[in-house]
Amino acid sequence: MDKDKKFNFFNRRQFISYILSVSALTSIPKISLASDPDVIVIGAGASGLAATEYLLRKGKTVICIEANNRIGGRCYTDNDFFGVPYDMGAHWITNNKTNPYVHYWKENNIEGFNLYEDKEYEAVYEGNKKLISPEDKPLWDQYNSILEDIGRSSNKDISVAEAVTNKSSEWYDTAHLIIGPYDMAKDFDHFSCMDWWNYLEPETKSWFCTEGYGALVKHRWKNVPVQFKTPAQKITWSGQGVQVETNKGTISSQACILTVSTGVLASGKIKFIPMLPIEKYDSFSGISMGIYNHIALQFKKNFFPHKKDGYIY
Repeated sequence: MDKDKKFNFFNRRQFISYILSVSALTSIPKISLASDPDVIVIGAGASGLAATEYLLRKGKTVICIEANNRIGGRCYTDNDFFGVPYDMGAHWITNNKTNPYVHYWKENNIEGFNLYEDKEYEAVYEGNKKLISPEDKPLWDQYNSILEDIGRSSNKDISVAEAVTNKSSEWYDTAHLIIGPYDMAKDFDHFSCMDWWNYLEPETKSWFCTEGYGALVKHRWKNVPVQFKTPAQKITWSGQGVQVETNKGTISSQACILTVSTGVLASGKIKFIPMLPIEKYDSFSGISMGIYNHIALQFKKNFFPHKKDGYIY
C-alpha cells in the first residue's frame, strides 16, 4: 500500500458475518507460496479463513499463511487425550441467534454434528453441604447486584471493580469468580463495563457441540487452502503493494489482511517496516487477552449432581 495510506484494522466480526447467508465453497484453487497474489491473509483462525474464502469468491488470488500446523486458531478439538472430543480452547458457541456456526449447521443440515443449548444447570455448595433454594439466594443476590452495577455503568469505559458497590457479602468472591475469571478470564479490575455489557446480544443463549467447537470450525473451513507452518516475520508496506517475509520466503501482494491476536502483535514477533503509528502499539499492549488454564479430569463414572454440562460453585 502507499506510504501515506492508513494501515487499516477491521473488526473480526466483519470478516465472519458474511457466512450467515452463504454456503461453504466446495472447490477452491490452490495458490503456491511462490505466487504473487492479490491479497495475503495472515492467520488461519475464523476471521482469516472467512476473509480468504470471501476474497476467493470475489475472484481474487489469495494466500492464507498460518504459523501452526492446523486451522481454527483458538478453536481446537482434541480427540486423543481422553478418547472423546475435548475443546482445548473455545467451547461455548455464544450468541446462538446470530452465531454463524449455528446457522451453518442448521442451514446446511450438517451430518455428524450435534449442537444443543447450554441449559446452565448449577449446584451451589457451602463446604460439603449442597444449598437447596432458597438457601443459595445470597449468592444470586450478590451476583445480580454486580450485574446491575455493570449495567448502570454500561456506557462508561471503566473497570467492573470501579463500578461494583457491594463487596461485603460472604459470597462476593464466588460471584466475582463466576462473572470475572470464569466468564471473562480476567479479574474485575482488568475488563470494562462497556465491553462486557455490549459483548453478548440480549436474549441469546450459548450452545455446545458434542463433537467439539473446534471440529465444527474445522469442518466449516475444510476447503479453504492454507499454507501451514509459515509464520509472518516482517511486513513491509512502505511503497506500492506490500511484502510479507516468512520462514519460507517473501510474498508480494497488493494488500495484506492481518488477523493475528493482539497478543501476537504486542509480542513484536511480526516486524513492520515502517513502524505502525504509536497509537497502534499502545492499543496492542492495552487490550490484553484473558487466559484460561484448562484442567481436565476424566472419571470412570458420573458422580456429579448433573447428567452433563453442569456448573458447581
